[in-house]
Amino acid sequence: MKFILGCPHSTRIVNMQSELDLPPLVERIYANVTYISVKCLHSPYLAPHFSAVIRTSLDPDAPILLLRPGGHNLINAVCNNIRGLDITVPEEAAIPGLQSWRVPLPIVTFTPTSKDVPPLLQK
Repeated sequence: MKFILGCPHSTRIVNMQSELDLPPLVERIYANVTYISVKCLHSPYLAPHFSAVIRTSLDPDAPILLLRPGGHNLINAVCNNIRGLDITVPEEAAIPGLQSWRVPLPIVTFTPTSKDVPPLLQK
């Protein structure tokens, strides 16, 4: 970013991110993990255990799963993002013999939360 903008080394990262209209790194990581989680929810055979954990954790009445502390944080962040986006992810029937990198992207529907500029994860 410093090279692109021609900024001195003392320039704050936050200022460069706002100038380039880039999201913070943490939001980008959450967006990527949420995207992968939606893909796994759509095609549970890609990561069966992860899909089951996410699906169970999305249910507010489900018991708390036994996970490591870092796992709880990740699952909570992903489930909060999916709930916050108000998306419905249909589960696909298993397609035998299809490589994971050739799985088609799921069609996901969501309800916009506001009429202003949509949040980063909705983009």
